[in-house]
Amino acid sequence: MNPSVETADVLTREILELLAATAPESGRLSPAEFAARHQARPQPRKTLDFSIMFFSAAADAVPAAGLYDLLRRAAVSADRLGFAAIWLPERHFHRFGGAYPAPAVLAAVLADLTRRVRLRAGSITLPLDSPIRVAEAWAMVDQLSGGRVDLGFGNGWSPNDFVLAPECFAERKGILRERIEQVRGLWRGEALSFINGEGGRVPVRTWPRPVQAEPPIWIAATGNPETFAWAGAQGFNILTMLLGGTLQDTAGRVRVYREARRAAGLDPAGGRVALMLHTLVHPDRARVMAAVQEPFTRYVRDALDAQRHASPEGRALDETQREQMVRYATERYTRTAALFGPPEDCQALLREIAGADIDEIACLIDFGPETDLVLEALPHLAGLRDQWNGVPACHPAPEPAAIATPNHSPIAIIGMSGSFPGAPDLAALAEALAANTSALRPPPPGRYGAETPALALGGFIDEVEWFDPTPFRLSPAEAAVMDPHQRLLLSAARRCFADAGLSPAAVAGTATGVFLALYSDSHSARQPTPPNGQPDPLAATGRIHALAANRISHVFDLAGPSEVVATACSSGLVAVHRAVQAVRAGECAMALVAAASLLLSDGESRALGGLGILSPEGRCRPFDRAANGQARGEGVCALLLKPLDAALAAGDPIHAVIRGSATNHSGAASGSLLLPNANRQADCMAQALADADVPLAGLGYIEAHGAGGAGDLAELAAFAEVWRRQGAVPHEPGIALASGKAAMGSLDAAGGLAGLARAVLAVREGMLPGLAAGGDLGADSPLAGTPFYLNRQPRPWTGPETRRAGVHAYGLGGVNAHVIVEAPPRPRPAASPPPPEQPLHFPLPPETCGSVPVPAPASVVGDFYDYVTRDDHGRFEETYLTLAPFPEPVPGFSWTRTMQNPAAHPDHARLLLDKQREMRAVAFAPVDFAQARRMLDIGCGLGTDLIVLAETHPQLEGVGYTLSPAQAGAAGQRIAAWGLERRLTVRQGDSARDAFPGRFDLIFGFEVAHHIRDKDGLFANIAGALAPDGVLVLADTVAGTVAPVDLAAVGSYTLPRGDYARLFARHGLEIVDCVDLSQEIANFLVDPQLEAMLAAEADTARQLGRDHGFPLAEAVQRSWDAFGAALREGLMLYVLIHARPALPGGPTLAANLRMMEAA
Repeated sequence: MNPSVETADVLTREILELLAATAPESGRLSPAEFAARHQARPQPRKTLDFSIMFFSAAADAVPAAGLYDLLRRAAVSADRLGFAAIWLPERHFHRFGGAYPAPAVLAAVLADLTRRVRLRAGSITLPLDSPIRVAEAWAMVDQLSGGRVDLGFGNGWSPNDFVLAPECFAERKGILRERIEQVRGLWRGEALSFINGEGGRVPVRTWPRPVQAEPPIWIAATGNPETFAWAGAQGFNILTMLLGGTLQDTAGRVRVYREARRAAGLDPAGGRVALMLHTLVHPDRARVMAAVQEPFTRYVRDALDAQRHASPEGRALDETQREQMVRYATERYTRTAALFGPPEDCQALLREIAGADIDEIACLIDFGPETDLVLEALPHLAGLRDQWNGVPACHPAPEPAAIATPNHSPIAIIGMSGSFPGAPDLAALAEALAANTSALRPPPPGRYGAETPALALGGFIDEVEWFDPTPFRLSPAEAAVMDPHQRLLLSAARRCFADAGLSPAAVAGTATGVFLALYSDSHSARQPTPPNGQPDPLAATGRIHALAANRISHVFDLAGPSEVVATACSSGLVAVHRAVQAVRAGECAMALVAAASLLLSDGESRALGGLGILSPEGRCRPFDRAANGQARGEGVCALLLKPLDAALAAGDPIHAVIRGSATNHSGAASGSLLLPNANRQADCMAQALADADVPLAGLGYIEAHGAGGAGDLAELAAFAEVWRRQGAVPHEPGIALASGKAAMGSLDAAGGLAGLARAVLAVREGMLPGLAAGGDLGADSPLAGTPFYLNRQPRPWTGPETRRAGVHAYGLGGVNAHVIVEAPPRPRPAASPPPPEQPLHFPLPPETCGSVPVPAPASVVGDFYDYVTRDDHGRFEETYLTLAPFPEPVPGFSWTRTMQNPAAHPDHARLLLDKQREMRAVAFAPVDFAQARRMLDIGCGLGTDLIVLAETHPQLEGVGYTLSPAQAGAAGQRIAAWGLERRLTVRQGDSARDAFPGRFDLIFGFEVAHHIRDKDGLFANIAGALAPDGVLVLADTVAGTVAPVDLAAVGSYTLPRGDYARLFARHGLEIVDCVDLSQEIANFLVDPQLEAMLAAEADTARQLGRDHGFPLAEAVQRSWDAFGAALREGLMLYVLIHARPALPGGPTLAANLRMMEAA
């Protein structure tokens, strides 16, 4: 429903409900129910987006020339202040909101006035218009805005609106849903069939083509839970409002929406819900309340009058009742359902909104207050938003180039992910190992329908149907018919890469192989025969196991081998073996190994039960006299493998190391296809030990297959045979044996990786897993007289310094596999003992420095950075060569000590990095990265900002400039280690003299402009390279003095505020925002350890033979200390500047002066 029409309906219905004293709506939660559900839900997101909404301006309230003045001016301010979107309504035939009959026209105007903010139709009454006209008009706006269109739709409410399409009123809801799909198809470029003037059907394709492949879709919904559910199932977003009730009511409807997304296989948290609220946030509370009282009362009265005659209850209202209800609604809304007053007054309502699982507040601002006050209040609203919201986290770790590895070389496991029975992730699996309890349970309700399942108990995982196709570039329709095995494998792969510190962009294009274990047909078995006998063509690729690996390779753009292994229960370990061999042979630089098995239908279990393989009661007792069959389970797991040497060189996280692996087949030795053979299993294990160059005595644990069936004794006999062949006695207390199948069941294709995950946790954490059941073999045990023992309870791992484990599996058809894994290595010692402290990494300061000879300006900057740049930057570390804002001085913190040797002061180093990231989040907040393509970093240091931004935004290309040859070399090495050399380059050059290469959407520089004496040369260069809609971001110093501060001795040249504003204006640059961080930086620079650190650094410089450069470094560091004192006294300022090319004819200088004086 269109909110611009529906608001009147909302208020009318509330007033009528109050008058009639009706009971609460069906489905509305009581306060107690709301509290209970709220506590049961995960904690709500802390971040709230803020957007600006128009829809209630009275068409006759202002002279025609000024009717849209607020809209235009507020849109420009919203764009500059970083609001998420501007909502534009469709309203018809009433002074209440009648100024907005054509939202596309308004959006076209605003497209030219704004650069970043999204332009949202909020909402189009689609039953009133042709989907062709909607697609055409909004595609034009998408082109004009550079791809910033969102489309909101409603079905309309007012009968009078439907004079435009009276035939559509009765069926408006169905028409809305049909036409949304038509608009989306036309937007995508599809040719749809429509009736022409002669009555015939013709294919129609609309022009122009939009920028976006598909725009975000919003559905206007208020009180009907069915609309929320439908929108959620379709993957659309929601625009809602308080339906004459409370946020408790809205929270219930949002929950319906999230559950509908979950049921449709979408991420429940992925959809966006925006809540419309009347808004006027300003520090002057009395002024706000005086300003809103009369216009808001008029707004409520107009809303009531617009629809009061549409129902018997409304027509029954006399004037006294009408005014009573208007006064009541006005009082209630101003106190409980609007953002009115100072920011501190709004915090409680924001907490309620976040608790209701709302994502965005659509701030309605045109309900009647004076235009100047509304515009004056917008920065305060932005401040409320910034105060509420947290700071986003940064980046993953780098991916080095492919490295061929000699045979038998160890392979590191650098990433892991998984979901297992009773353990939705690896952290939970570690807890489950320590608890040593069974996760076997009855089948989840509804899994197998009403029929009594073949499995009494099983190891089930939750949310097997959950999937969000968005990150994988899949359409919802294709994802819906995919085998859940494939969907879970995609998600597991993504989480595995993330665990390794690698984003999808970091692995794209790399020689990474994919080796999957997969063979379950349970999804196909549960599919009904299509009514027409013709299968869905989309379902074909989603059910073919061979394409599961290929899909992962395609989605993540992986260029290595891509194959599926299916050897029954040994599939997972066979896939590991294939991956290890491929990495060693140089076929791929990394290998993703993954496996999945789900119990989606009951047919497999009935067949296995008929063969006598399954335990009748569903319990698994490995290696036990009372064992009577297997239990079944399901799970998904993924591992990322990489040569150990390459992983160590790159600083990758290492969970464990694969030392060796082997596979073979039992041939005909067992006499049956379905029975394992002890001798052939022993051969396989011996081959794996030989491949690892590890004796049996070097193992402390074996994660056995142990399925609780006839094969258990053959498996134990195989272990004993290997011991007899080698004869060595292991370290006391011997070699522990256990099996996860007692706790989880047999996970089929995923069982080998589940066992390997248990072994990895064991060697990594120093804990021997136990048997959750079984383990009583009696006197006839094949282990008698051997060093093996069944470990019934978890215990600490004691024994040799290097913890190693074997993982064993055999398949129903005779394929055996064994893998040897050991604990991750300790950090390698340095080639030579490091000096007591490493050279510092600092930017140059803008303050006095003592009696240092004054060299040429460029050499001061370049020489200092050459001196402090280390030689070991061939890999990426998040090192920023800048200061950091501290809200308060931190007791015990020393910036020199922390930046000099962060490893020795980890807590302070983390604090420093967090604050540096926080400053960058503020600095880059105005940048619309979705539209940016090229960036330039002036004074790029070690390239950290370029690398992080390029990794976060895969479309970005960048250039860095630095005066220092050492920094240029170090940054280039780090970029190459990250694999970004095709997108990022670093040049040694003079930013004031050497022309920048081309145009850039983003130019930034942190603490660099004050180093450059030729300011006009620098800013002319910037102005010439900044795109017309580009953004300039600078962290710089400004003098609070009358005259410039010229400190050539440390290469710092700082202009007063007025001169700084004139510099920008002289080169056609408008300062959009100026954030003063002076006090925060001063808090950072409080350093009681300065003298001690300088003395230690002098000793270090002498030890390294670098004392020739120390006087300059000492002067620079002392000048930072003096700079901190100058900040505290107000003699200097540290500011974050956001600027852009000035609009022609605009008051650039005056605006710049005002902005700088306000700092």
